[in-house]
Amino acid sequence: MSRVHSVEIRERAVAQVDAGESISDVAGRLGVHPHTIDSWLRLRASTGSLERRSSRSGVLDDAQREILCRLVEANPAARQRDLVEMLVQAGGARVDDTLIGRELRKMGFVRAKVPPPRRVSPEEPTGRPGSYRTPVNSRERKRYPSDLTDAQWAVFAPFIPPPKPGGRPAKHDRRAIVDAILYVTRTGCQWRALPHDFPHWSTVYDLFRQWRNTGVWEQINTALRERCRVKSGRDPTPSAAIIDSQVAKTTEKGGSAATTEASASRGASATSSSTSRASC
Repeated sequence: MSRVHSVEIRERAVAQVDAGESISDVAGRLGVHPHTIDSWLRLRASTGSLERRSSRSGVLDDAQREILCRLVEANPAARQRDLVEMLVQAGGARVDDTLIGRELRKMGFVRAKVPPPRRVSPEEPTGRPGSYRTPVNSRERKRYPSDLTDAQWAVFAPFIPPPKPGGRPAKHDRRAIVDAILYVTRTGCQWRALPHDFPHWSTVYDLFRQWRNTGVWEQINTALRERCRVKSGRDPTPSAAIIDSQVAKTTEKGGSAATTEASASRGASATSSSTSRASC
């Protein structure tokens, strides 16, 4: 448990610091931790007194908790000592920083941990060596020619399955996943070669394969075909289809059979007939 110092020791320590001595020297002489003397100085600056306030006696009532809740929602990045000053200005009582933190935890407010910035590799161009930058926000990434427009996404969105309910919320929205898939199909790159401003390639490929197996792409293809046919004034479903089983004409037989006398005579007759037609 922390040691409770008398008001006389507090006043003596603060007076010696005010006289020009360093906090470390005063702390060593009086047997007090330097951080404790620093807290006394902050207490005197905020309250004008060195009297120790018991955190148990300074309990917020319902009205003050409501004021504190509004202050945190309006200033999510404010420090606890700043919230103390805001609470006083809003008409609440002055309390200790520790009490503010405890009350915030009771109300469900948790200080979010900010991830450290990623160090830029030596190969990346930077303003100066060893500088830092924050990761690229997926919502602010540059646009690619394969990305869907808002109108195109309005057609795609009804067919894309939403994330499953429950569990961890989805890290990437479905439009970013579709844009990544279209980037692969348009550029022909490997899945592992997806740019880093897209979601991770494994996430994109897993959803692509899942939607392929469940028939999502077939549904989208059918909807787009019917949409194009209706737009051109035709029936949504075609009444006939032409199947071409051979794209390029080749020889029916290979090897030595292709150079037999019969095939050579057929080729000669075809040449003569085409020559006669050309002469006509």
